[in-house]
Amino acid sequence: MIDYTDISIKEFERSVDLVFPDMLIEPQDTGEIIKSMGRISFSRFARCDSLYFSLSHALRSSKIGLEILNSIKYRSGLIKRELAINFMASVLFCNIGIIKGILDEDGLENYKVSDEQMLKLTEANTDSILWLYKSYRSCQFLESISFLNTHTNMALVSKSIEYSDFSITEKSADVKVGVIDKYNRATQIISLMAESNQNRTLAEYYYSAKEANVIDEDIFQNLGDFKEKWAQYFWDTLYSDVAETILMLRETDRGRGIVSSIYSHL
Repeated sequence: MIDYTDISIKEFERSVDLVFPDMLIEPQDTGEIIKSMGRISFSRFARCDSLYFSLSHALRSSKIGLEILNSIKYRSGLIKRELAINFMASVLFCNIGIIKGILDEDGLENYKVSDEQMLKLTEANTDSILWLYKSYRSCQFLESISFLNTHTNMALVSKSIEYSDFSITEKSADVKVGVIDKYNRATQIISLMAESNQNRTLAEYYYSAKEANVIDEDIFQNLGDFKEKWAQYFWDTLYSDVAETILMLRETDRGRGIVSSIYSHL
């Protein structure tokens, strides 16, 4: 039997080694901490039944995040330890709250969605049904894992997680957007736009968002409508969130490949 979790972990670890090949830029445990975070994340996503927020999505977005770090290294000559660890924690765990049973307080049919509220769900629902609550639940998960608490700045990571969901396009003018927030939101958008099988990925995103009632049905009335209008929606609504990151990714060969994939779908 093929162990896709182990395959994903090994592929992620190889990608980490490409960014931190000699460990001369940062203390030697930086890459190892990121690898450990990957193992924690992927072992949970292995049981996720959301069409879109799957183990393969977690791997895809984490590799894009690593390539952003690699591009920063090419541009500035170094990667700051705090940025690397907190950014990758944000990427690896911003969607983990969508998984049923990820929190100790979750039951067989009841799931924690706020400090005061439990949500009752049926077996007919996939994990996508928790989309609206995944940011809160992701932050709760991070706080429950001592390794993550020890090695991350929870304030920075929690803020990045809240900002990462691009299905929410309204942004508070009072919130100051930091570097990690910006790059994490861009990573989530790029992981959808750069996937090679764009038709399948858009369908997975659409049906997951529809189940969670986060799709704007005034704009997208059905899957065909969503696929037809998505490229223009990207230019009109999401491009400003990724423009700076796309410029950053052009610093490396792998980054340019990611950017080429995005434009080939537009």
